[in-house]
Amino acid sequence: MQAQTQRLVGQPPVIDTALVALRRHLGLPRGAAFGLFALGRSLGWIAHALEQRADAQLIRPRALYTGPQPTA
Repeated sequence: MQAQTQRLVGQPPVIDTALVALRRHLGLPRGAAFGLFALGRSLGWIAHALEQRADAQLIRPRALYTGPQPTA
């Protein structure tokens, strides 16, 4: 599937490709891939909010970029 997508659109597959494949496999109607994406995103936000509530503090990601210096 990855090679076929690369050949057809000139780019590697993204999450949309997987969502459409899942939609077709499940026999869902057209447009359901967006609903699957929104559902997953919403559940992630809810889980994040519940975790913040349980810890009684905001969760702030801590990261340090270690890659090459971006050029202008």
